[in-house]
Amino acid sequence: DLHSLFSSDAIDCGNPAYLSQNRCREECTQLYHHIQNREWPRALARVKKKPQEARQWYTKRHSNGSVRYRFLPIHAACRLDPTNEVIIALIKAYPDSTKLGDVDGMLPIHWACWGKARRDVIKTLLDARKDSANKIDNYGRLPIH
Repeated sequence: DLHSLFSSDAIDCGNPAYLSQNRCREECTQLYHHIQNREWPRALARVKKKPQEARQWYTKRHSNGSVRYRFLPIHAACRLDPTNEVIIALIKAYPDSTKLGDVDGMLPIHWACWGKARRDVIKTLLDARKDSANKIDNYGRLPIH
């Protein structure tokens, strides 16, 4: 479910316990680190400097090897009320990201609506993919419900 998706054992670069295990340095890009910590000016600068980081999928598996969650930086940003400039830069770096769903079929627009993103962010996502408002996730939910 949505709330367990980003639970305590998720990649969490802002979590001191996670940082102390050096897992963030191994698994997180700097872009993800800035997004997770809502450091929007730094995230914007990073995606402009290293646009390839916008294509990095983050995957967490259950102990049996099945995928627990899988998402892109744009999914992570959309759930955290990002600035519109960050979303524009993420889309510019990886235009197809707006049509890629996470493990639950949630597009960035789903996450933006779930995270109560600002109107300009919603508009940018809709402008990038006009039909995304009508896309249902794996649970049959529309972005705006």
